Parts: sequence; C-alpha cells; structure tokens
Amino acid sequence: MCGRTACTLAPSTVEAACRNLPVKGVKTTGDTDRYRQSHNTTPHQTTPVLVKQGDELVVHYMRWGLVPSWHKGTAKDFKMNMVNARKEGLGNISSFRKPLEHGQRCVVIAEGFYEWQHTEDGKKQPYYVFFSSDTATPPALAVKAEEGKPDASSTATISGRAPETATSRTLGGKQQRPLLAFAALYDVHQPPRKKQQPQQPQQPQLGRKMMTLHGAVKKEEEEDGEEGHGEKKGSGVGAGGRVKEEVGGGHAHASSPPSELREEKPLYTYSIITVPASNDLRWLHDRMPAVLPTQEAMMAWLDTKSTPLLKALQLLVPYEGLQYYPVSSKVGNIRNTGEECRRRIQLVDKTKPKQNALTRWLVPRKKEAKKSKEPKRATSGHDGDNHDDDGADAHVHLSKAAKLGHKPPPPPPPMTTTTAAAAAAATAASSTSKTGDDDDDDDDAVVIID
Repeated sequence: MCGRTACTLAPSTVEAACRNLPVKGVKTTGDTDRYRQSHNTTPHQTTPVLVKQGDELVVHYMRWGLVPSWHKGTAKDFKMNMVNARKEGLGNISSFRKPLEHGQRCVVIAEGFYEWQHTEDGKKQPYYVFFSSDTATPPALAVKAEEGKPDASSTATISGRAPETATSRTLGGKQQRPLLAFAALYDVHQPPRKKQQPQQPQQPQLGRKMMTLHGAVKKEEEEDGEEGHGEKKGSGVGAGGRVKEEVGGGHAHASSPPSELREEKPLYTYSIITVPASNDLRWLHDRMPAVLPTQEAMMAWLDTKSTPLLKALQLLVPYEGLQYYPVSSKVGNIRNTGEECRRRIQLVDKTKPKQNALTRWLVPRKKEAKKSKEPKRATSGHDGDNHDDDGADAHVHLSKAAKLGHKPPPPPPPMTTTTAAAAAAATAASSTSKTGDDDDDDDDAVVIID
C-alpha cells in the first residue's frame, strides 16, 4: 500500500529531469496551478505524472485517486477509494481493466513514500522509504543534488546493514539524487452534462387591467386616475383591444429546446499499482508500490505500442534495495507539509523504564535511605556478667530493666570524711574488694576509733 508520498520538485525541475530520457521532446500540461510542492503529499492532491504520446513525453499533472470514466456523477460524488490498484486484481475490476486495455499507462514521480509499522503496543510508527544511492545501475530518473531540497537525514538504513552517509550519487560526473518512478494507470472523467432551460420571457404586467374574452380592456376605478383617459401611464391599447405596451415589456413566444452544458473541464486521475512487499520491506508492510528502477523498464511501461500488455505486467515485480528510516508521527496529519515530516528521528528503547523528574529525584533518596538503615551493635546483658567498659552499656542495662518492670537500686548515702577513712581502713583489713555493681554492701562492719 502507498498512501503518502513526498515530492518537493518544481515543475521546471521535473521537466529538466525528463529531458535525459530517450524521447524527442518533453512538454508540460495539466493542472499545474493545483500542484503543491510538499513533503507530505496525500490522496486527492495533484502530482506530476509521465505519459508518452507518440515520440514525446508529456509531464501531465493529475489528481491522485482514480475516478473512472463510466462514473455518471461528479468527481465529488464518487466515494470509492481508488488510490492504489493491486496488480493481482487489475483484470477483475472494471475501473482498472478498461484503462489497462486502452493503454492508459503512466508513471508517477516522487522522491519517496511513507509506510507505517504496527508496533506491539498497538501504535503505528511511520517510516520514510526512498531510492537507494548505492545501486550498480543508474535510476530511471534523477535530479541534481542542489535542485530541490535533499533528504532531511544524513543517514539511512538499508536491509539491516550499516547506515549510509548520503542519499545522492555520482551520475555522469555530477552529484544527483535518484527519484522513484511508480507504475500507475490513469483515466479521464468527463463531468456530467446538465440541461439548461432557456430563460423564460417575463410575462406582461397589466397592473390593474383585466383581459376580457372579447379582447377589450376594462379599467378599474382609480382614486387618483387621470380624467378623460382609460389607460394607466406607461401602457396603451390599440385596435381590437391589443395591448400596445405593458409594464415590464416583451411579447410571449414559444420556448426553445433545452441545451446541454458541461459543469467543468475533464478531470485526469490516476492510481498507483502495488505488488507484494520485497524482503527488505516485508517487516514494515505486506504491500509496496510497483517501482520501475531503470530507464528501460520505465520507457517500456510507457510505450503501449511497442510493449504488449502481458509483457508490461511482467515488469511489475517487488524491488529490492530501498532505503528507509523512522520519522515523526507528524506525517500522519495532512496539515503538516514541511521538512519535519521526513526528518530522521531516533527511536526510544521501550524496554527500559522511562525516567522523569520525579523518578530521578527519588533514586538518590532511596540510596541514602539504605545507608541510614545499617544494623546497630548488638549488646548482651542477660548472662549475669559484670560490664565495666563504659557508661553506655550501663545505660542500656538500666533501660532494659525499666522496660521489664524492675526498679533500679537506691543510691548510696553520702559519705563524710570520718566515714570515708573508716571505710578505707576496713577495706584494707578485710582485703575485700567491692564493685560498683554489687548491691549487697556490708553495712554491719563497725570501726572503733580511739
């Protein structure tokens, strides 16, 4: 299928490119005023089409979307979509069979065409497809690289190989851009004839007068009528009651037969022939336009006298070696006709999660949270051993005891100077050491000092 093309060539550029073909002359005709150079050409628009007439080649500007000649109404009334014509069904549909039998073969010129790939997520990704620049044989048509606007991409993908670095090639020592030539059929629709009724003469206006059977004119009473006169100003009565002059003038006469007039001039339309997709494009779509890659193939298709019908149909085969690259979805809108429609884009890897401003802010926060959740040093205070390492362990024991419901021991009474000396002597005598954690202090020891 081919539903969108690109052609930004001026009419003079198209005609100059055709002068390199083996013909005696080239001329331009058709609705050139309706042709619009566009990066996004849609059906029902006018584009350049090649037709051979004798030894001359005619660049005829036709409307895309065939309207058959047998259609009796206007072109707007024809609702069938005949933008493409399958090669396999050309002989089964009368709209295509008659132009094919009558030798109405033509070639559509374009810089490239668009095709949409159905992705796994249910969306469509458009691709721009154009003629390869590294083919061994020269293309059917080419223009100078500086004429028109070159492709908006510096790289392209061909058959899965490495991207190319240019879309122009050297032909005859000059840099030229190859064009695509599509095999097509055209037809001429004659606008319907409408019957035009002749203009009826205006009937006599008698004002307030009435015609009697005897042809006499009887005047009605008038409030402001003239005395002595039986006629109104601007009218008169002759002999036998014949009206000499009436308001609005003119005498009745027999009407002439209706004539037939055409609404508009004949309309030339075409339909692009499609074939099964090549191996290079089968992943993109199951159909593709019938490309005529060489001058020999294109001229053979146009020459209806030298090339019989069956031999011409053998020229329509899938063409291998077209280049392609992804473009923006803007091409899907028919209002977009600028260079952005066929500018190469980089496809996003949808297997990787997308990061926005919020996710980029949360990622480092999560890392900081993991660092802050490090395990605390474990302490064991349930084995009955005494710990005199530091005050932190004692604090831990006291907090655990408070949680278990145990009351802490009462603080020791304040010691005086005498009591302290006595205690020191008793300690030296008994050689008994007391620890800060021992709750069973010897309160019965008494020291007598003389």
